[in-house]
Amino acid sequence: MTLFIFLLVFFLFVIIVLINAGLLFLTKKILRIRQATYLKSLYVILIVSLINIVFGFLIFSLQIVEFGQFLAPFIILLVFIYLLKRFYSLKWLNSIIVYFLYMILELIFYLGITFILLIPLRHYVFGLYIVEGDSMNPTLSQNDMFIANKLDKDFSRGEIIVFAPIEKEDQTTIERIIGLPGENIQINDGHVLIDNQLLSEEYLDQTTPGQIDIDLSSNEYFVMGDNRHDSQDSRHIGPIASEQIIGSFFYKYFPY
Repeated sequence: MTLFIFLLVFFLFVIIVLINAGLLFLTKKILRIRQATYLKSLYVILIVSLINIVFGFLIFSLQIVEFGQFLAPFIILLVFIYLLKRFYSLKWLNSIIVYFLYMILELIFYLGITFILLIPLRHYVFGLYIVEGDSMNPTLSQNDMFIANKLDKDFSRGEIIVFAPIEKEDQTTIERIIGLPGENIQINDGHVLIDNQLLSEEYLDQTTPGQIDIDLSSNEYFVMGDNRHDSQDSRHIGPIASEQIIGSFFYKYFPY
């Protein structure tokens, strides 16, 4: 898995460098710089990108994030402008003009790509959500931000999901799957039983209040929050249908 992530990051790095080199080359063509070649643009972008990575590593290693986030962009700017001057024999003013036009083209390009890709991706592949309420404490807290995987349709016990309640279809709720289709769910004396077998819940540090005895149909799931004493879940709203499930919890990106 680690190797896969490394290769994926490296692949994305190469793609971004090649695209940015093309944007820099286009900038120089717009400004009619005679010495403009794609290879020179590639050298400039590659050098700047590597310096950016090194600076980022040093900033986090030396724990000077607050200072570094102001210093690094300024140094990168000077390096970029110097490389433009060095590779294309430009005056300082012309190098600055090239840099700012390049930044404008880069902004327009990536905003366009984001707009084109983000809409279908958010609709079919992933969703960004903010936790509201204390239902999933302590696993997820109020205002936590996370990504949900909308491609996941094979849900398992213990999985955290996002679903739309029938009575509030314009809202979303996050709970944990406890019971699977076709199972019998019982809650008695603070314990949860699945088909008369005591359910072990390592993620839980409290008992489960309520009295439940219900058989799930072939497309129903029984869900509960980890904060069992403050969760409006299947104990109150009943089982949820598979069609109500939007996706499964994938990654919490804020706070880290």
